[in-house]
Amino acid sequence: MEPIPERPQRLTETVYARIREAIVTSEIPPGAPATEAGLAERLAVSKTPVREALVRLAYVGFVVPEGRRGLYVVSPSLESIRSAYEVRIALEAQAVRLAAVRRTDQQATDIARIARESLDAVEAGDRPAFRARDREFHLAVADAAQNQRLANVVTDYVDLANTLRRRDVPQVDNSRECAGHHVRIADAIAVHDPDVAERTLKVHLSKVQQLVEDGFRQTGQRAAVSYA
Repeated sequence: MEPIPERPQRLTETVYARIREAIVTSEIPPGAPATEAGLAERLAVSKTPVREALVRLAYVGFVVPEGRRGLYVVSPSLESIRSAYEVRIALEAQAVRLAAVRRTDQQATDIARIARESLDAVEAGDRPAFRARDREFHLAVADAAQNQRLANVVTDYVDLANTLRRRDVPQVDNSRECAGHHVRIADAIAVHDPDVAERTLKVHLSKVQQLVEDGFRQTGQRAAVSYA
């Protein structure tokens, strides 16, 4: 992580976002200690915003306590995968229902565009682009719910779910089906159909959860799933 050169008004939020990103990208790997002193030194900030950020990271599940040894970055396990996806599904089911009711015309257009771009990325065999569009799609749907608190928590759990898998083991390629789900969800949001939007979203994420769990069982580590 690079030091934070300036002191933004919401320093704790900036510190939280930096640490979360470092965990998601494995810059801080699973099982690594998450100490106030070490993180504060790397970010060139005081311990106070780091301490506050770690409280939130622990609440979501990015870091976990290990007795008196302190906090450590979460390592994948069937329990952690299941827990993260169950919460994510519950949150996104509510978000997609609200999005289908509250979305603006521009948001519906943007969601449909991102869904198509995720399908285009699959057709082009561009997995990094697909993963980027996949995350963008889920966050765009959450934003369209017009509830910033909900959108913030959805972001946390989308990123936590991504943390609990890896992409350096054999690929479980369900990207095409995933992109198809995106398109169907976008279509339901466009016509203000919360029931279809929620049902498709639940099918989508339940399938992802099963794939990640199966991959973990097969490899003993996080599955490489280009499907979120």
